Amino acid sequence: MFHRKAEKMRRFQAGIVVFAALLVVSFSAPAVSSAAMSDHTKKLVAGAKKEGKLVFRSHSMNPEIFLVLAKAFKEEYGLSGHDLRSSLMRTNTLIARTKKEIKAGVKGADIIHIGCPNVCKQLAKDGHLMKYWSPEYKYYDKAVTSGKGAAAAVPGYWISAMISYFGVAYNREMTGRDLNSWEDLLDPKFKGKIIMQDASRSSTTSYTYSGYRESGVPVSFFKKLAEQQRPTVILSNRSVLGRLIAKEFAIGIFITSRLVYKEHKRGNTHIKVFHPGGKNVAIGYHAMILKNAPNPNSAKLFIDFMHSKKGQEILAPLMGYGIARKDLNVPAAVLAASPPTDKMNLIPFNWETFTSKDRKKYQKEHRSIFYKTAPTKPVRK
Repeated sequence: MFHRKAEKMRRFQAGIVVFAALLVVSFSAPAVSSAAMSDHTKKLVAGAKKEGKLVFRSHSMNPEIFLVLAKAFKEEYGLSGHDLRSSLMRTNTLIARTKKEIKAGVKGADIIHIGCPNVCKQLAKDGHLMKYWSPEYKYYDKAVTSGKGAAAAVPGYWISAMISYFGVAYNREMTGRDLNSWEDLLDPKFKGKIIMQDASRSSTTSYTYSGYRESGVPVSFFKKLAEQQRPTVILSNRSVLGRLIAKEFAIGIFITSRLVYKEHKRGNTHIKVFHPGGKNVAIGYHAMILKNAPNPNSAKLFIDFMHSKKGQEILAPLMGYGIARKDLNVPAAVLAASPPTDKMNLIPFNWETFTSKDRKKYQKEHRSIFYKTAPTKPVRK
């Protein structure tokens, strides 16, 4: 009952946030005049007007947030009649649908927005992505554009413009103190009061667990955590956070910091998040254009706007992710939960050599450690 009421309240509050953002967009600067546009942009605008449509699919951007961005996009380029459509899907569903349509030769989506670097790199390698390098990318941290930084990228195709950090969240009212390190989690008073996301069934969580293991956190620590504290393991990030808010648990491991930021906006400032050792894996949201995109000009123009200063200043307060663009004016609350990439000690992660086989190895390891000691069978909630 609590979770249903909480979810209704979250949706209501999200609607207020989006409505407020729409008001901001409505009274923002007028559309860029044709004379002020670069030749590159003029060409894309002309092509987009002929297409009249864009299909966007994401695993993280809610349709309500997309609506705000889409409204600003249409106003920016004078595309009032443009039909912009978005879908929110689970990561695995989005991957499966994309591969199915590619195999069938179906021209479905123009842009897919997903944080799964190995899959994205394979799509590029197999020739399923359109080559496009936005002029906006020059304003981003090289760690997310070079293809050799801590964040995944394929130069010529896509970058990790928005970074999600999966840290350790806690209810300050229950812990009685701030937490800063892995060792803090071993305090005997937290036995039975820790809940964690299942890295064996979540792609993004498995990358985070793999990154910490690769960075030097020994498997012996996680075994000790499992044996001494007996954490409960479930799948949903939001359910873990909801249980912290409800005071069912004191600590939640591998919680995306952008969700904690959103809870702060709702007044739940006693929910904190930290990144052990000031480190984290840069899980990027990659926006890529499919090779056979039915609306290529609209897709390129949208990629430009989404990564522009105006686009990022709209998205950052709504999504609360780690910032990779260097020239933004971002609310302090966003920066507190999700530090910008150049301030975070990103874990060196060679996405080029880290294979699906490597990730599955760590998923298996995580399952063998935490399923064995979980107080109840891990459940999907």
